[in-house]
Amino acid sequence: MSMLTSLALRGRIITILVMIAIMVGGGAALTRMQAELLPDIEFPLVAVFAPYPGNNVATVLQDITIPLESAFDGIEGLDSLSSTSSTSISVLVAEFEMGTDMEHVSSIVERNLALVTLPSAALTPRVTRVNPDEFPILQFSVLRKGDPADLYDAVMAQVLPEVMSVPGVFSAEVPPGTLAGTSVTRTNGQPSLTVSVLKDPDSNTVEVVSVVQEKLESLVETLPAGTEFITLVNQAPEIEASIKSLQREATLGAVFAVIIIFAFLFSVRPTLVIGISIPASILGGLLIMGWQGMTLNLMTLGGLAIAVGRVVDDSIVVLENVYKHIQRGGDRVVATFAATKEVAGPITVSTLTTIAVFVPLGLIDGIIGSFFLPFAYAITFALMASLLVALTVVPVLGSLFINPTSSGMAGKDTWIQRTYTPAIGWALRHKLTSIGLAVVLFVGSLGLLPLIPITFLPSSGGDLITVNLTVPRGTEQKILLEEVAVAEAVLERMRLEGAAETYQVTAGGVGSLFGPGGGREGSSNSANFLVVLNEDSDGEAVAMALREELNRGVATAQVAQAGGGGPQDNLLELRLFGDAYEAASATANLIVTKLRQMDGLVNVSTDGLAPGGGGWEDLTAVSRINGQRAVTITGSIIDPNVNQVNSQVTKIIEEIGLPRGVTLEAGGASADIDEAFKQMALAMVIGIGLVYLVMMVSMRSLITPIVIVLSLPLASIGALGALYITQRTLGLPALIGMLMLIGLVVTNAIVLVSLVEQLRAQGMSVYESLIEGGRARVRPILMTAFTTSFALVPMAVFVTEGTIIGAELATVVIGGLATSTFLTLLVIPVVYSLLRREGRRVTTRKPSGDAPKAVPTG
Repeated sequence: MSMLTSLALRGRIITILVMIAIMVGGGAALTRMQAELLPDIEFPLVAVFAPYPGNNVATVLQDITIPLESAFDGIEGLDSLSSTSSTSISVLVAEFEMGTDMEHVSSIVERNLALVTLPSAALTPRVTRVNPDEFPILQFSVLRKGDPADLYDAVMAQVLPEVMSVPGVFSAEVPPGTLAGTSVTRTNGQPSLTVSVLKDPDSNTVEVVSVVQEKLESLVETLPAGTEFITLVNQAPEIEASIKSLQREATLGAVFAVIIIFAFLFSVRPTLVIGISIPASILGGLLIMGWQGMTLNLMTLGGLAIAVGRVVDDSIVVLENVYKHIQRGGDRVVATFAATKEVAGPITVSTLTTIAVFVPLGLIDGIIGSFFLPFAYAITFALMASLLVALTVVPVLGSLFINPTSSGMAGKDTWIQRTYTPAIGWALRHKLTSIGLAVVLFVGSLGLLPLIPITFLPSSGGDLITVNLTVPRGTEQKILLEEVAVAEAVLERMRLEGAAETYQVTAGGVGSLFGPGGGREGSSNSANFLVVLNEDSDGEAVAMALREELNRGVATAQVAQAGGGGPQDNLLELRLFGDAYEAASATANLIVTKLRQMDGLVNVSTDGLAPGGGGWEDLTAVSRINGQRAVTITGSIIDPNVNQVNSQVTKIIEEIGLPRGVTLEAGGASADIDEAFKQMALAMVIGIGLVYLVMMVSMRSLITPIVIVLSLPLASIGALGALYITQRTLGLPALIGMLMLIGLVVTNAIVLVSLVEQLRAQGMSVYESLIEGGRARVRPILMTAFTTSFALVPMAVFVTEGTIIGAELATVVIGGLATSTFLTLLVIPVVYSLLRREGRRVTTRKPSGDAPKAVPTG
């Protein structure tokens, strides 16, 4: 590392030019990178939609579902196969092991399906891979009064070809149910057709949507008078809003970081030197991201925004040490090189440990690892760039801008040191009291866990609402249409009042295979609504109002919020298995009755037999898991404390009990939370192990890294305390924040302990080394902690709808750094003094040729 610094200082002009070139290259990479909502992840799922118009559940099960299930027999990597047989359609979802070649699997499934013999009335099954690229980037309705058949012909002949001609469009289609004439769609009360647009994997969502919308604007002039296009789903504005929001938060974070640096240094020149390291590091990280073909999305942008505060840490340590050496006099370049060389080891180790904690994200199985890996890459690349900047650019700028008369870092005894010195002295004289206080605070923080809401992912709101309107089986269709008319009247009123922007209804048949709420297919006794809210609307309040107004008649309305970025975290799913299907159905009905009385849980239903007997004619759907009949209970959790709702559900099930031969399996949010906590616990254990190994190898010691690792529990005090105070949820983002804290916390301890070790090697006692090391490092440690924390304040305060990495993660990191930094400066010296006692003294010769000194060993 010292060689890099030496080369940089020898060619200072070249170093500055290279820095400028990297920043320009990073900016160019930023303009060329694709903008997406979510990372390009290949979900190990394959779905098959098989319409069988006009047939009941029993016929669909026997004629369609069971034969299609055989198409998955023997496919390597298959984890589970779920099927749902509903009126007029069968839906199969196959989940495979993570890492399976899904393109190969899809081709096998399509080949096997072609060999299955189905009734002539069945439509051709549709195979789709479930990943972000398989969902529409744009979904719009085409409206025109008059004969629906004429509208259909116009859309097929003019609209679809024009949309398909746009570069980057993979497909544009209307739902298969419409093709078969088995479903009716209306938008804002008028007959309509829905068009779903999918993009090529390598195309830019924002650009493709923009061109498609331009095409639609020009088409209006050529289509018959009265034709109107209404947008239902559009990913582009959400992507642009997320990018702007995260850019704003990152920019504000950088400004806050620079302000904090100036508050500590109170000098413009050193502040500018450190401030330059922020854009240089972030743009350097972007340059690597562009080289690796990564995209701008919620995860990568979130990673860069989080990294803004951390990338200055190494530069702060280097510059502060450079100043001290320059103040001693002599050649500034020589002093700068000596200063950088002195701290190069500690900052390199601290950066490597921070990077090491993200390695487990690439090792753990499932969607969690794949989903957050781009986030980890973004931070890693920025940190790599920041280390390079700290070892090259900062020394060069420091040697040019800092001189012995600079006032920002002047003085050997600052007010911070005057405050800290008696505190560390007291802690070292009262070791048991200091450690006891830390232990009490740590145990007390664990006691906050029951008081913190627990979820998988925090609610991201969403600007869409789905409504499934169902009338009892056997009800005349005119009753369903009357209920639909009532619902449309309610929604039209909301539209005129400004709460809703657009609403669409699909009644009967197959419905839409795509879009929010997709997968809940229409049937002869149900209708599906999609409601697009206005920006200022309170989605939760609108959903609650619709539940109240639409459940007053014959129909049952299930209302749920949709939209937002990433997986949703509001699904309750329980599956009952057993040879006695009637017993499982009866138990499910008892559970549903109890669950419907719970607060925080809505839309509770079951696909089992109706109470009081009956047969196939009473079923709305039949579920099978791996070929075994199952009764499924579903619901939507609206309480932010998802774990609390799940606990109440578990208690109800235990009170009811399960009959002999019936077993229950929980899915949905409950399974997601369990999996997330298990995976993240494993990641943290691996991360701590890797951090220890990095320090052990670099420090050539077994005990010293243990001292540093013991600082980690101190972070949980502030992390859990901050979540409790703000009542933000402990979920996957917060757990990622905990993982990040492992790397951030040990950074401070490494900077402190490494200097203590150097002072001991020069002959100081343990006590003297701890006092002097603490005094020398207290300011850079506080500066790095404050800059990192304040850089995250915008992300913690400005909660952005739809983002996954945001307020919860920032809250955890800010709280964890607050307590860990304070306690690291006091408790870690105490632990060090206990584990690294005075040893025998040996003589060593200093490089300067001074007389030998006795130094303690051990």
